[in-house]
Amino acid sequence: EAINPADGRPFSDEDVELLTTLSAQAAIAIENARLFHQSDLVSEMVHELRTPLTSIVAYSELLLRQEVPPDMAREFVETIFQEAQHLASMTNAFLELSRLQSGRTRFQMAPFAIAELINEVINLLRPQAEERSLTLHATLPDPLPRVIGDRERLRQVLVNLASNAVKYNKPNGEVWLELEPLPEISLLRVKVRDTGRGIPEKELPHIFEKFYRVADNEGYAQGTGLGLNIVKQLVEAHGSQIQVTSQVDVGTTFSFTLKAAPGD
Repeated sequence: EAINPADGRPFSDEDVELLTTLSAQAAIAIENARLFHQSDLVSEMVHELRTPLTSIVAYSELLLRQEVPPDMAREFVETIFQEAQHLASMTNAFLELSRLQSGRTRFQMAPFAIAELINEVINLLRPQAEERSLTLHATLPDPLPRVIGDRERLRQVLVNLASNAVKYNKPNGEVWLELEPLPEISLLRVKVRDTGRGIPEKELPHIFEKFYRVADNEGYAQGTGLGLNIVKQLVEAHGSQIQVTSQVDVGTTFSFTLKAAPGD
């Protein structure tokens, strides 16, 4: 937006021509920056895809050898299947990240009952939790509140955080999904808390970075390295910031706030 000169005179033809040229150059610079950023993301993604693709190709080549024993062939097929699943997960996460960073993600903000969403997430993850002898809890206030947000996107946030709490927990551990009303500031704090392995202090500043993965007890990094970055962006789109506290061998808590719906 251009403002008339201080003396109030209208823009001359030369002024208009100059401003048109400058705006065109600015548009080109903005587009180049966007394309460069996308290119950087693609480069990062291609780098991350190499590992599962290399495994798939290598084990496929081994299977083509007729002398591979049946039991070993089954192990190779299982590895290929696991790497293919990992590849699909990474691709889906990358597409989601690309949509978020390009501004193409549309949010449908509306009041909804978040307690129902929490119970939905717990029911979704219960089979995984029972398989690992974990207990899932919902800590909900009375009366049950409503919040303003995109229900489907917040479901994505909670599923990601809660599934991580299940995946990285210890046998016979526990996971809590909690709601804490903050009526004095018309907000509701959402927490996902676990009794898992915890995150080393030196890792905490990096866990929301793209493609960053915390190594497990055996020293291997798991996951796509994009889930928490996507969670961070979805939470920020709701006008909040995601917080994390953790202690090794004690557990981890992720939390963020949402706007309470009027009248709640």
